[in-house]
Amino acid sequence: MRKQVRWLIVVVLAVAVAWLTFSALIRPYSFLYDPTVSEIAAEVNDRAVLEGNTELKIPVGATDIHGYIDGFRDVTTYLRFTLPAQDFETFLKQTGCTQPLYQGNKSTDYSMRNWNKLKWWRPEDAQQFLACADGHKSFGREFFIDTTDSDRYLIYVVTSTY
Repeated sequence: MRKQVRWLIVVVLAVAVAWLTFSALIRPYSFLYDPTVSEIAAEVNDRAVLEGNTELKIPVGATDIHGYIDGFRDVTTYLRFTLPAQDFETFLKQTGCTQPLYQGNKSTDYSMRNWNKLKWWRPEDAQQFLACADGHKSFGREFFIDTTDSDRYLIYVVTSTY
């Protein structure tokens, strides 16, 4: 009977040690299982960093600039800024978007990228918008332009490296 009790204690201790070891090894890498969190996930408002990641020149007249960068090898950058409507055509010329841009009044595809994390990422609020995409072999870029206010557009850009 004593041998059985000892054996049971040894088995329970072995299971506990195995569980603690497994938890300690996996916990530092738990960000791999959450697609919205990584080691470099951060809000960024530095114009130069956002321009580099999006391969865009943010217009001088742009205001209310926000950015979020996430990823490791494949980096995704979310950029939003307000732009006077008269500056939009000049901004658009630096993109590879073909005219005419897609027009619509439903922004559900873009709202899914909100994660309820970014208070400034609200494309679902747009009542009127334009959209397009461009990119090249290892880089993709999508544009969503909220044109609800005819004087000032909200420009949303999502870029991804792959």
